This record gives sequence, C-alpha cells and structure tokens, in this order.
Amino acid sequence: MAKFKLKNYLKVLFEFDPEIADFKLEDNEFVRLVAIKSANDKIVVTKFIKHIAEIEEFISKYKYNYNIYIGLATTKGENGEAKSMYKRKVLLLDFDKKDYPEYTDVADFSKHIKGKIPILFNHMVIDTGHGYHYYIATNKYKDNQRMAKDNNELAKILGADLKATLTTQIARLPTSLNLKDNKNQKLVTIVANNYETAPDKFKPYNLLKIEKMIEDYNRNQELLDKVPKKPSQEYTKCTSYYCIEAMLSKGVIQGERNFALGRITNYLRDIKGLTEYNALLEVQDWNLRCQPPKQPDIIEQDFKAYWNGNYKLLGCNVPDEKDQQIIYRFCDKSLCNSIFENSKNGIVEGDELSFDNNILKNTYLRNLSGYHYMIISIMDFHKKPMTRQSIVKALTGRKIKKCCISDNTLRKILNELIDKHFITYDTFRKLYYLKPIANYNAGYTRYYYSATLLLINKVISSTEYLVYLCLIRNLQSNTNVTYETIADNLGMDESNVGTAIRGLYDAGAITIDKSYNEKGKIYNAYKIVA
Repeated sequence: MAKFKLKNYLKVLFEFDPEIADFKLEDNEFVRLVAIKSANDKIVVTKFIKHIAEIEEFISKYKYNYNIYIGLATTKGENGEAKSMYKRKVLLLDFDKKDYPEYTDVADFSKHIKGKIPILFNHMVIDTGHGYHYYIATNKYKDNQRMAKDNNELAKILGADLKATLTTQIARLPTSLNLKDNKNQKLVTIVANNYETAPDKFKPYNLLKIEKMIEDYNRNQELLDKVPKKPSQEYTKCTSYYCIEAMLSKGVIQGERNFALGRITNYLRDIKGLTEYNALLEVQDWNLRCQPPKQPDIIEQDFKAYWNGNYKLLGCNVPDEKDQQIIYRFCDKSLCNSIFENSKNGIVEGDELSFDNNILKNTYLRNLSGYHYMIISIMDFHKKPMTRQSIVKALTGRKIKKCCISDNTLRKILNELIDKHFITYDTFRKLYYLKPIANYNAGYTRYYYSATLLLINKVISSTEYLVYLCLIRNLQSNTNVTYETIADNLGMDESNVGTAIRGLYDAGAITIDKSYNEKGKIYNAYKIVA
C-alpha cells in the first residue's frame, strides 16, 4: 500500500510511461534525490536516478539516519545547480505548524488558503511531521524561473515559507522520516492525493490561470485602499437567508457576480432596510471577496440599477437554471430558516411583499387589528393609489363573493390608518395613498400576499392574521416564537395565541413540527407555507 501511494505521489510530480509503469524521461534527464544527515546538515548524499525502484532503495538505505528529499524539477544531466533544472509540473506551498500556533490540523491550513484565494485548488497534501506541503499541479514547463516566480508570489499571498520557492527546490519524500527532533521522529505521510482518488478528473493548472489568480488577488488588495470602510454596526447575520449570507461572507466567482449582486442588493434594501449609501458600502466590501473583483465604479453602476429596479431575486426558486444552480451552491437547508423554503401556495403564486418592521412594532401590533394590516397589505400589493371602491373590490373574496368587512368597519379602519399616519387621503382626487416610512435600518418582514387572501376569503380570522404577522416577524428576526413571547408581543392571552396558531395550521398557512431544544424540552418548530 505504501509503495502504491508513493507511486501516485510521483505521478503528480513527473511524467509517467504507463506501458512500463515507470518514469518517462529523456536520455539525459534525471530525478534528483537528496539525503541530509540529521546531526550535521553538511553531510549530504545526492543521487540522480531514472527508475522508481531506485527511489525505494534510496529510502530503505537512508531512512533512519537521513532526512530524505526529492527535487521538484527533473535535471538535464547529473547536476543539481539551477542552470541544470529541466522540467517541472508542481508548485509547492510549505507551511510550518510553529508559524501558525492557532491552527490545530490540516483542515485549518486548507481553510486558511481558501480564505485568501477561494478558487485555488490544491491537488495533493503531505504531512511533513512539523507542517504541511501543499502541491498545486501544473502543466509541464521548462521555464523554471517562471515557475519559481509564480510559486514565490503564491507563497507571499498565502503566508507559506518563501525559502521553499527556489528553482532548485526539494521537498520531503513520503514514507521517509522527519529527523529534525531525534527524540520525536515523524513519518512523512500523504494526507490527500487527488490523482489517487480521481485520476480521470485530475486537471493540472495552466500557469496563466495561476498568474490570473495572483493578479486578481493583488488588484483586490489595491482596491481595498479605494473603498471606504463600512460602519461595523450596519451588518448583522440573518440566518433566515443563509444562502445570501454565505454569498456575502465568501464572495462569488466570475459568472456568478451579476446575479449575486442583484440578490444581495434586494436583501440589503428589502430585508435589512439599509440606506442606499450603506448598502453600497456593503456591496463594495463584498466585491473585494469575489474572484476576481470588479472595478468599484462598475459595481456601483450595477448596484444602482438593481437598487432602483423592480427585480424579485430573493426567493429560493428562480426561472433561470444557471442562477438556480448558484443558489444551490450556497444553500444549506439545515442552517436556513427562510420562510420561502419549499413554499407551495396555490392562491397567488410568487407574489411576495414585505412589511416595514416599524409598522410591526409591538406597540402597533397591540393596538391595530389584523384588518388594519390587511388594508396596508392590499395597498402595497396594488402599488398605486386606490379609491374606496377599488379597495372594496380588492376586499371581495373569490369564495364569499362580497367584501369581507362591513362598510362601517372599512370606513373606521381607513380613518384610523390616516390618524396613525400610515396612509393619506386626497379629498380632491378621492384617492388613498400609502405613506412612505423612513426605515432607519429596522429592516423588513417578507410574506406571501396569499396570507392576506386567506383573511379576505375568511379562511383565517383577523386575530389569526395578526398572530401570523407576529410569528413571521419573529422567525425572520431570530426572535423567540413561544406562546408566551407572542402573547406578550401582541398583548393577548396565551390561550388565544394557541387557538390562533391552530387556526393557521388548519388553514394551511403554517406547518408545525415538534422538536427538542438543547435541554431536551419539546417545542414547536414553525414553517410558513402561505
């Protein structure tokens, strides 16, 4: 097994001839092996070989008294000087554990690399005993100066050992021993080799691709000085939109930036309730995490187009298959509480609205009825001033064929909404207008208009609609949704809250699953359906 793994390691570094199952080398081309005496670095054994069997013999002979290394480039002739380096097909990133005391294992170092260059793929990882060697496979190149230069640039970006980026670079050979500490000898082992696990899918990099990553990263750093820093208090995580939070924190790759920008802009405007200026700061900050980032002026132009447009990009399902795949890539349903996950309501497909959270403050929830919010919802849905007759028409359900509230009740509610400054009335034109409200970063609560239709059709009651709004607001803001909390928010008895919850469940507006908290106590887990 060890010989098999060693051979697959060597296949990443050098050309192979499958017919003879050995190196594919020219007549005067060699693989260089180096053994350095652990007690005295001046005692060095160098051997130039042409066959794998010679490597195995070399390891057997020097394993217990020497640190054994292999050259990353083949040599032209039996000479280890820079001028004799010939063909090379890997870049090496050498990380020493002592330089990163906060890291505990290889996963931490891999995360470290992804945090710098998310799209960089490492093809092989070797545990050297006191650190890790990350190998980036490339096509075969004879320009060793270029290889070493790119290797050095990557090491600078990623914080790897710059001394391990030479044209004559050697690396510890797997199955040998790290003898730096004679009292604690470490076996050099292969942690991961993607050639071994998926040889048919193994794709080395073209150096142009590596150089583009380096260029993008450096340009990204230059942009940092040009973008104003966003206020730290402007942004808090909202787990109801995990995929968007993931896009924001990780950035996206080329081909995903436009759709992600639109989705993020909708989120910052419609859910977070940020001002245009502060949302733009968020977006510019996010752009720096994208690979590659766009120029700040282009991002600002695209941002404003989305901000001022009427795009609906917040749902879990979108018509474009390419955009849908982007959502799937960032989706984690186990961490997402989005009310739109798996929503299937047949009343009004796809009509998504939002209440300003200032309107949904407990003070208003306690003093307004579900009918008050129903009128606001209707006016928001129609997106234009409405006459009293058009409001009555909107309040006429398909099932009951008449206005769901009496004429006197409607008049009373409209007057109360005017007194609360939620709507205004133009006596000359006889039109009702929704009054714009300054959000002040309070955010918004999203819901389906179909929930309003349930009230219009008297499937649910005014109280149930009020409980629905409180429940959905708390879910999206990660606030407690116990009967006690909702009762306190609405100023009603817990028994009435329980009755309303059951009514919403019977109407198909919500689903209820029983779950257990960390203390083993059972609680209701709600999913909003309508």
